Amino acid sequence: MVGEFFLLCSASCVPVFPSWPPWLGCSDPVPIDEFFELLPQTEHTLRIYTASDALWTNPSTRHCCLVSANHSGIVGFENGPLLNLCTKNQATQMVINFALSLASHALRKYGRVEIISSTLSSFCFSLPGMKLSRLQSSGVAVFAPIYDKVSFLFCSDITLPPGLRVASAGCQIVGSQYSSLFSGLRSIEVSTKSAAKKEAHLLVQSFKPREWVCSSKGSITRAFFPTPESHGRITDMDLSYPITQILSGNSFLNVHQHRFKFKTSPHCSCSDIPESVSHFLFECPNFANLRHSFPSISLTTTGVWPPSLSLILPTSLAGYEVLHIFYQTTQWPSGLLIINS
Repeated sequence: MVGEFFLLCSASCVPVFPSWPPWLGCSDPVPIDEFFELLPQTEHTLRIYTASDALWTNPSTRHCCLVSANHSGIVGFENGPLLNLCTKNQATQMVINFALSLASHALRKYGRVEIISSTLSSFCFSLPGMKLSRLQSSGVAVFAPIYDKVSFLFCSDITLPPGLRVASAGCQIVGSQYSSLFSGLRSIEVSTKSAAKKEAHLLVQSFKPREWVCSSKGSITRAFFPTPESHGRITDMDLSYPITQILSGNSFLNVHQHRFKFKTSPHCSCSDIPESVSHFLFECPNFANLRHSFPSISLTTTGVWPPSLSLILPTSLAGYEVLHIFYQTTQWPSGLLIINS
């Protein structure tokens, strides 16, 4: 169904509007925050949460997801691949067009439809005087007959509300995983809003382990924290600015600086070895005197030297030995002065 709709978006029979028609009224998109209710409060309203994203397992392929909810629970779930070679903005407009098509059919049953996206730019085609692409024009053609019964909402917070998080996670669901996800979504048909929010939260939480493992970003952070639950290891640590840099990998070590062309070489000043987090913590002779007790502590607590990054923080002695290295370090290998906090 998703693929068939996007073929219709490019069909020659779709009316062309070079800009937003002056006779077509449209209220400004409404901002929402992370506490936005998953389900509408009235039985006559349908909410459609939209998302599009590149697949983690194949970044060249974009998928979309639309999750529909009424006052009693999740009532619809559509996801699938977008047209090849489309840009991020085109993908966003395709999803909005699809949501408008769903809305036009849903209005046979509901009195109002709310289309919800993670960004305000999703609805830039509705700005007065905006020059429209053919893709945007096809969206206006679908919107025109129903403009007085459809509202646009966007999230103004970095943290998304439950509905958008479910839609975002749904973009990554392919093949046989689809049926199990939809059965889980349909189970969110409960009597109270608080119970629905709790069920949605648990469902979104169930996506996190897969998202964490499949992500192509934050490799250093995921090396220290191999599972989403392992972030609890830092609760007892004194997180100074340089410690946070190391845990995230976004540091003044040459490997990171060279990636953004701030340094001509990723190598450490001690040798031709890349100045990585592991090299800094375990190998660099420039800091051998600061880690004199670290090998013996690691062998006692973890059984290996050097340990993997994931073994350091669960063991308090090894973790605090790393802190000791930082607190005794007066200068990074790259020359940045550290002020102990």
